[in-house]
Amino acid sequence: MDVTEILEEFRLEYQSIIRFVLRHSTTVLMAQYRFHRRLTVAIESFEHLMFNRTEHLMFNRTEKTWHNTIFFKPKLRTYRTFKSTFVTESYLKSFLTIHECSVLAQFRSGILPLHIETRRWNSKPVKERLCLVCKLGIVEDEFHFLCECVCYSNLRHCLFRSISSTYGDFKNLTVREKFVYMLKYENVKLAKYLVKALNDRKALLYEC
Repeated sequence: MDVTEILEEFRLEYQSIIRFVLRHSTTVLMAQYRFHRRLTVAIESFEHLMFNRTEHLMFNRTEKTWHNTIFFKPKLRTYRTFKSTFVTESYLKSFLTIHECSVLAQFRSGILPLHIETRRWNSKPVKERLCLVCKLGIVEDEFHFLCECVCYSNLRHCLFRSISSTYGDFKNLTVREKFVYMLKYENVKLAKYLVKALNDRKALLYEC
């Protein structure tokens, strides 16, 4: 066998070895890739599961704290009459001005500067926190301000008529039911009423 034949045989054998190595290397690499891919998916699924469980536990704990708070804080007397679920209120996403949202939020949470709240600062008994607008000897709380005080009769009539135009049975509700209904479902109209009534209240008290 001459040198040329020896070199040719060596070349063919070398190519065969190279093909074997490449073929098996590709198989190993593909196996490694599939393994790492499955591992990544498993880790992501586990992280997602743990996040959901943690979020659920945190929500339940927050909701429980919220329920305990609204039933034991006196100033949330109005809030607990209409709020029973721990969800974001739709009025926060409605087309209200910042001032309207603020007044509505204060009214709902019992911190609008009515005498039921401001006289508390001076430790006045609830029965002495009377409405000085109508002067009928009635406690000026949220219910009185929205549904009773005669000094806002015209505003209230417009509000009730507007609500009745979209909810026909509104007029058949009791006054207390109307109060709860407005706080639950008519926050936009209610906010506009509150701003106007609050302005009238300031004017009437100033005139007195």
